[in-house]
Amino acid sequence: MESKVREKIRSVEHAELISRVLAERDPDRDPAYVERMFRYGLDGELEDGAVLGAEDWGFTRLRRLEPVKWYADQLYYDGFAKSLMRLGAVFALGDTADPAAFDVLLPVLSDRKPRMRATAVHAVRRLARAGLDAEYRAHPVRQRLAELLADPHLNVRVEAARALCVLGDEALVADAPGKASWWQRKWKRALETCLHGEIPSLPKIWAGDRNR
Repeated sequence: MESKVREKIRSVEHAELISRVLAERDPDRDPAYVERMFRYGLDGELEDGAVLGAEDWGFTRLRRLEPVKWYADQLYYDGFAKSLMRLGAVFALGDTADPAAFDVLLPVLSDRKPRMRATAVHAVRRLARAGLDAEYRAHPVRQRLAELLADPHLNVRVEAARALCVLGDEALVADAPGKASWWQRKWKRALETCLHGEIPSLPKIWAGDRNR
């Protein structure tokens, strides 16, 4: 019985990897196989939680499924585990490689919850690193990241500084240490580390993820 369970787990892992590779190689491919997997139709209603974690399977990259639209709608989900669903949507938006996601993420960078703001910073960073650097530089999210250097929560400030440095905006971060109060030692150390290029990579979404 145990060997059958292990075999089933391995087959699911292989299917997940194959699905992601297919989406990476051709984002415009027919998404029918993903529709069957997540049991919804292009013209139907998305089931609650159906796309949570779907980036592992490449859902986020299949343009014909309009993933930015789905995740934008999920940000207004008001059912069970609302916070988890919203965080999952923000995380997934960063993996869409679609410049339209910047528009959706902009207001989330001002969300009242620090964890949502920090997750949105990661999403913007991931988007810009997915070949959308020019779009990032022309979008208001860039200025909003700079404004988050003054966020009341240390973690949000640190993530914003890291994102700006990774995206080539060290100049926007360089003045922050001088503006920090003498007692903000952790913040100053984090800024110095960031400006020296010592920045942790973002968590991998899938085995072939080279985004940082």
